[in-house]
Amino acid sequence: MSLPALYIKLKEALVKPGCPVCRITREAGIRYLEGLLYEMVNDPGTREMLEASWGVCQAHARELANFTQYSLGIAILNEALLDKAIKLVRQTLNIGLESCSPLIHNFLLRKRNPASAGTRMAAVLESTQPCPACRIEAETTGNVLHELNFQLAQRDPQITALYSKSSGLCWPHFRRALSLAEDPAGIRLLAQVQLEKMAALQSELKEFIRKHDYRYLGEPWGGEKDSWIRSLKMLSGWLLG
Repeated sequence: MSLPALYIKLKEALVKPGCPVCRITREAGIRYLEGLLYEMVNDPGTREMLEASWGVCQAHARELANFTQYSLGIAILNEALLDKAIKLVRQTLNIGLESCSPLIHNFLLRKRNPASAGTRMAAVLESTQPCPACRIEAETTGNVLHELNFQLAQRDPQITALYSKSSGLCWPHFRRALSLAEDPAGIRLLAQVQLEKMAALQSELKEFIRKHDYRYLGEPWGGEKDSWIRSLKMLSGWLLG
């Protein structure tokens, strides 16, 4: 079943450079972080979730560093996380792991970790939930790929035309799209377009490499000049800007 809002987002993303799934997914992650900082900083449920994940992952921390308008909210959340971290480290140091609290003792039993005391302390400090922004992005990725496969299977003229003219998918999202696809004709179209985009990019990379040969250094650059960046994006799913 198609989701109208997602259909519109997919059409908008397909006319922009780069993998449309990466673009929609990243935008969903940024919207989630902005909403969290704008209205959820003091929400108990949100605070509890962030404590379980020890905040956000490294990639989303870099995103947060750009949100200077929400610096106070970030400070409030991270001060609480550091308070929890300080108390937990002090607790494990002061009482010793051999005579620790029932909660920590039971946790270590579940881990069945016979390693050193330091390793066991580190296990206590592990996150118990994934980065919440990563979770939102993972859900978005699945929804977008289902929508793309659905529309290709339905032979939607707009999506089919836009996808054929787009940059194609990044390699990770292409593999994931194939794993979710069921319609043979849709799979064929998905693969044919991807092959065209990869072959075109490969040709540009060859031209980029050729023009670095001393014999051709005087030749002017064309569209292949940024092909090395676009190859990073296609192969890794990395979206810049």
